Amino acid sequence: MIKHLPDLVLEITAREPGIIETELNTAVETVLQQALRERSCGILVTQHGYDRYTVALSPDVPYGETRERRKWDTPANTPNHADTPQVEASARQPIQRAA
Repeated sequence: MIKHLPDLVLEITAREPGIIETELNTAVETVLQQALRERSCGILVTQHGYDRYTVALSPDVPYGETRERRKWDTPANTPNHADTPQVEASARQPIQRAA
């Protein structure tokens, strides 16, 4: 299930890997269209648990990039760093522009 939240944050909840992949791809495509219009933010995909994700425009991600992070990668006792993207180089993907 994809749930639309304010400020173009899409929430995905699903338990089956195939459904998760399909819905994440749909959510990223939706947010990508907004990113291409605004040209100021990149896309951040956050895994909050094994069955819950969010996809959002993020000023912490450079325009033209998509980054992934796991919410639990950040230590809980680290102040003000809970929303800092924890990104591996292989997780970075350039934005694909529609022809």
